[in-house]
Amino acid sequence: MFSSRRHDLSNLLVARLSRHIAFWVFVSLILIEAIILIPSVQRREREMLTQIRQVSSGKVLWIATTYSQVPEDEFLVEVKRLQQDPMLQMIQGGALYNNGELVGTFGELPQLSTTELMSRDSMNFEIADRFSPSSNRYDAAWSIPHSEGHYFLILRHDASSVNAEVSAFVFRVAGLVLIIAIVVTLTTLAVLGVTVITPILHLRQDLIAAGEAVSTDQPIPMFYSASVKRRDELGDVIATFHQMFKQIWQAMNDRKQAEQELAVANQEITVLNQKLTAENVRMSAELAVSRKIQQMLLPKEYELDQIPGLEISGFMEPAAEVGGDYYDVLSHDNNVKIGIGDVTGHGLESGVLMLMAQTATRTLLTNNETDPIKFLNTLNQTIHGNIKRMSCDKSLTLALLDYQDGKIQLSGQHEEVIVVRNDGEIERIDTLDLGFPLGLEVDIANFVAQTQIYLHSGDGVVLYTDGITEALNEQEACYGLERLCNVVQQNWHRSVQEIQQAVILDVQHHIGNQTVHDDITLLVLKQK
Repeated sequence: MFSSRRHDLSNLLVARLSRHIAFWVFVSLILIEAIILIPSVQRREREMLTQIRQVSSGKVLWIATTYSQVPEDEFLVEVKRLQQDPMLQMIQGGALYNNGELVGTFGELPQLSTTELMSRDSMNFEIADRFSPSSNRYDAAWSIPHSEGHYFLILRHDASSVNAEVSAFVFRVAGLVLIIAIVVTLTTLAVLGVTVITPILHLRQDLIAAGEAVSTDQPIPMFYSASVKRRDELGDVIATFHQMFKQIWQAMNDRKQAEQELAVANQEITVLNQKLTAENVRMSAELAVSRKIQQMLLPKEYELDQIPGLEISGFMEPAAEVGGDYYDVLSHDNNVKIGIGDVTGHGLESGVLMLMAQTATRTLLTNNETDPIKFLNTLNQTIHGNIKRMSCDKSLTLALLDYQDGKIQLSGQHEEVIVVRNDGEIERIDTLDLGFPLGLEVDIANFVAQTQIYLHSGDGVVLYTDGITEALNEQEACYGLERLCNVVQQNWHRSVQEIQQAVILDVQHHIGNQTVHDDITLLVLKQK
């Protein structure tokens, strides 16, 4: 126990907080006592000067009363005798003035001048004084009424005893102040050491121990401050520290448990990612095959060149996923059938339905089915049956154009058909009432209608899917049908290949760096 107290005392003496508190308490006491001491010294000095003056005032008053009728030279003689008085040995000299004129001097000449005296109230007996600490001299002046005028008497005193007494007074008080400051400082340090500094030092050690326990993953240490029960602000700090450490310790345990659970979850995710990677590889291969088949079934350029009476240029760019855009140009026994359609959604199912539509269309054309209503209804029944078997909710918009000798018979529901005359004039044909989406109903014969388009030399038709008109730029704005019509109109004097390239280039410029999520399909026809 003695060793522990000695250790606490040693820590108290070397603690920076202890030194700072001791220093500022000591300095504060010294400053306070100095502020009190200065007026005390001045007051003591004035008391001693007053004593000197009172001794001289008694003799001066006696002379002024006794010799008030004598001539001024005899009065001066009586004044000079003051210096010989054993009780007035402190008088070193003086000067006598009559109405401001010097009558005579003796001994040391006073520094107090008549100019200062004339400005004072001459009705008082004691009118002025001056103390010179550097020369240990004290000048005092009296106003003396006389039968021959008004005298001013100035006596010069030896005040060396005043400085000696004041110095002794200062030393006594300063010594007492120093003793009080030391005692108060040590007492303050002792009290604060027990109540504040030592607990703070123990709390610091506890903080270090807590940090080591956290950093090295050790058990909860035994804190010294935990054994101290206080009901003051420092006690609140200690209690807050223990509460905070418990929260940190609990958080660390929760984190360790979470890390273990996360490690298990990461392992499961890794296994799942491996499975997903394998599945993605398989699906990517399937989608790549579907895209390849989709491209393979598009009409070739040499086929388009063999269509009599028409210049044809087609373009199709599949999206990142397999889409369901469909266009075809088929010729059989001088019958030319042009089709363009779009399967809802994306993915493998949409691509399969597109292939079904292409195959069924070619099959019906090969079997010489020329009636538009029967053609679309039979095609719809084929698609509807397969969709039902596939258990999917897809459908297909499809417009069919039967061309022969400058005449087009249009049927089926799809996007608006753009008819462009030789002079660039635009006509737009809405196909909403010409058919019904394929695959939704078993029988659509009652919904199918047709319209006629007549083409002269230089006239033409532009077919497209919504991948063009609904293409978004970085500001989420659609390309739009109006812009498509404007580009076609501006370039209609050019070849169908150049018109197609101008439109596609403008669409790609509109899309910019955006990812393309839908197929882009365009078909340009121009009557030769």
